[in-house]
Amino acid sequence: MSWTISVPAVPASEFEAAVDRAVATGEDSSEHAAQIEVAKEMAKRVHRSGALGHGGSVGVTLSGHANAHHEARAGFANDHLSINLYRNPPEPTPEK
Repeated sequence: MSWTISVPAVPASEFEAAVDRAVATGEDSSEHAAQIEVAKEMAKRVHRSGALGHGGSVGVTLSGHANAHHEARAGFANDHLSINLYRNPPEPTPEK
C-alpha cells in the first residue's frame, strides 16, 4: 500500500546520512522495501549530481504506493513513486 518518508532540510553535507536513517510510515512489504530503497538512492544521486546546486540545506519527501506483487487491485491506487527534493541555498554574504 502507500508509504511516505520526510527528511526536513539539513545541511547539505548531512543529507545522505539523514536519508539513510529515515524510516517510512505506512505498511511494510517487500514491494514497499524495494520502492523505498530505489527512492532513497535516487534522492541521493540527484543531490550528488549538483542539479540543484551545492551547499546550503537539502530536504526531501519520498512517497509511493505498491500493491502486492505489483498487481492492480480494485479500489486501490496503481503503483507509483514520487520524489520531491529541494535545496535552500546558503545565505548570501553581506556586502561591506
